[in-house]
Amino acid sequence: MIHSVRLEQLPAELQLPHDLQGRFWFDAQRQQLCFDGFMSKATYDRLTQLSPDRHYQRGLNELFRATADVEIRRDPIRGGTVALALLGLAGLCGLALLMMRG
Repeated sequence: MIHSVRLEQLPAELQLPHDLQGRFWFDAQRQQLCFDGFMSKATYDRLTQLSPDRHYQRGLNELFRATADVEIRRDPIRGGTVALALLGLAGLCGLALLMMRG
């Protein structure tokens, strides 16, 4: 799935990574920063280092969130499993605190 956010122009110093060609690009005609598929945190971190420009950073952040939202909705089992595990962990922490007090 292709995700895009509005960005008037790329920062002048920004060089798009060759290894992400076809997955990450700027459509100058439509003024859109685009990413195809799920963006990992490692890819996001790498792309944030390309320019400190606040408009680029904001657009990249929106793209990252959009790809993560789709990934969770696409795989509700895994997303639900993580949520359930966190809930269980919180419950165990609460139980441990009660036992320590009692």
